[in-house]
Amino acid sequence: MASRFVVPCEDGAVDFVADGVGFRYVELSAEEEARVRAEAAKYFVRKEEIEHYDHDDYGKYDYVEDVIDYEINEVKSLSERIWLEKEGACDVIVADGVFVGVVFFTGFTDYRGLPENGFTPIEKLGSREGLTRFCSVDISILSRDEKELPAATRTTTAQYNLSGRATTSYSTHYYLVKR
Repeated sequence: MASRFVVPCEDGAVDFVADGVGFRYVELSAEEEARVRAEAAKYFVRKEEIEHYDHDDYGKYDYVEDVIDYEINEVKSLSERIWLEKEGACDVIVADGVFVGVVFFTGFTDYRGLPENGFTPIEKLGSREGLTRFCSVDISILSRDEKELPAATRTTTAQYNLSGRATTSYSTHYYLVKR
């Protein structure tokens, strides 16, 4: 099933929480769903992995290691099992019948990509039971109004290479991009 629809809610009937906001799954009428999916199709989620170098002789510079674009209407829902390393998962946020963004899986699966290491992101938000140490279960809100929330980012700490003359760190950024 492609992305499902969620609405922000503050009462006790939340299905999951992302970035401090509670969400509940909803069913839309056929007309509403077509309208929201058409609006969501004008956007995609971009994942950008960047390697940062700080070298004694050459200074600081960045290298874009990988860029992946995810089609919102084609990726799995956060309520589905994922296991592939570059697999995307999200649910579409709807408010008053209008597309406002997505809740996107910003963690990572086990690098071996084995189905037995798969997990359902929203089921594992509060528990690591059954997960390998190579998994990260994170989800973030990506809003089409960039002024509300920053793009989700994951960064590693700087590591020195064996010569001690350079440090390397990595960051992964997620953006909601309008076509």
